[in-house]
Amino acid sequence: MLEEDGSERLLNDDELAGRFLELSFAGHETVAKLIPNGVVALSWYPEARRELVADPGLMTNAVEEMLRWDPPSHYQGRATTRDVRVRDTVIPAGQRVILVTGAAVHDERKYPDPELFDIHRDIDRHVSFGFGRHLCLGASLARLETKVAFEELLKRFPDFTIDPSGAERHVSVNVRGLSKLPLIVESRAAV
Repeated sequence: MLEEDGSERLLNDDELAGRFLELSFAGHETVAKLIPNGVVALSWYPEARRELVADPGLMTNAVEEMLRWDPPSHYQGRATTRDVRVRDTVIPAGQRVILVTGAAVHDERKYPDPELFDIHRDIDRHVSFGFGRHLCLGASLARLETKVAFEELLKRFPDFTIDPSGAERHVSVNVRGLSKLPLIVESRAAV
């Protein structure tokens, strides 16, 4: 753990257990919201869904686009440790700031047609999981869980539709998504 004076120390058992507990809750809630957000995207963009059914190799980039298009976390809080200049404004050391990453991933200077869901978009990086030393510790696991969930969903139910009348939005301080999203699926005969 990094101390305020810049020195490092090992976490004690209680701190370590607390971090694992935090990871399990934080990782679960965000992935549980990212998946329905992605289901909505594939419902609104059926051609993208058909492409993913035909070529599951596109799924890795599709997950990155889901994270960019409608991330489960739209902002992160930080505190400045030194004066920071942003254009013509200086944010003094010790100030709390909110980074609105949900807006950053829709910045047309970085992503042409940012409101369009495009599984072929060239995404070299985005800030949906934070960035640099503040990158989410569970980012790789979240990506993998989402990829597997969609590979299985599309393999089993490639023609699903959503029932928007039964959808319920989850209300949270920093995570956005749906807590309920009914799907209408047709069962297929086993081959």
